Amino acid sequence: MMGSRKSVWQVVKPPLVIFFSILTFSTSASSEEGGELLLPFEQMMQSMPNLIQVMVGFDSERSQTFSADADLRLPNEYRLLIGVGSNTSDLDGDELKTGTFRLGVSSDPINEYQGTLSFEDWGVKGEIKRQRWAATVARWGQNWNLQGTTTYRQIHLITDHPSVQGVDVEVHSPAAGFSIQYGGWGKWNIRLSGEKYWYSVDTAVLLDSRINQFFSAETLTLSSSFLKYNGAAEIGYQFKKLYFGVEGSQNKSAIDDTRSVTGTLLFSIDLPKGIGLQLQGGRTVFPDTPDSSDVTFAQAGFSFSWSQ
Repeated sequence: MMGSRKSVWQVVKPPLVIFFSILTFSTSASSEEGGELLLPFEQMMQSMPNLIQVMVGFDSERSQTFSADADLRLPNEYRLLIGVGSNTSDLDGDELKTGTFRLGVSSDPINEYQGTLSFEDWGVKGEIKRQRWAATVARWGQNWNLQGTTTYRQIHLITDHPSVQGVDVEVHSPAAGFSIQYGGWGKWNIRLSGEKYWYSVDTAVLLDSRINQFFSAETLTLSSSFLKYNGAAEIGYQFKKLYFGVEGSQNKSAIDDTRSVTGTLLFSIDLPKGIGLQLQGGRTVFPDTPDSSDVTFAQAGFSFSWSQ
């Protein structure tokens, strides 16, 4: 039964790669879930340079993450977004590794309105696969930003049961999200965000022993990362070269309705020659499953930016 397995947040917690948030104040990069590091508005309202970022992380459940992302200028005020990521976790003594590929194009955030189209491929070959298409429209003000995102996901669950081996179960999942950021109170920055997911089938059916016997432990564990909703709030302060922030977030599993609550400390520093360092760490708790262990995590990374 899936309910007896570790939560996905303990086993395959995705990299904190908010890839496409590079264009909305962020120098931090999560696959679907994670924290962001804000940049001051006056920097963002200038034409952005090229940016490359690499992040590595680990948690108390022996999960390791890696991500590398690039945000590159294109002609005519467009930008190319490309990235890769991986997560290696321990699943009851067995190694479980997921891979991620991201690709997108965006208009330059110096414009009043900004649009982004993106694609993401995530999963484990022969177990589970998720493809995600997203469109985002952002409105920039003098010291605020408002954006809305619509997302469509195709999720493939692949069974390894001998009697039906090779069957690909497909689930469709639309989603809608928003983000509000405000930086008009001196050096303080505030962000609120949320996303709601829908599914073409009742995902709780995977808890039924008559159904989940057809899927591997890896598939069931990874599928538990699919959410009903997630929400986050962040407040941060921008010093001359330093940024420090605190984020709180909550989400609920679409499989078994369990919640996870995460608190994260965010820190970044700008160094000479376009180099930046980012650190973040925190703790995730599971209030609906007291027998689950809390998860402590940390990430570190660097970024390099340059102008053409």
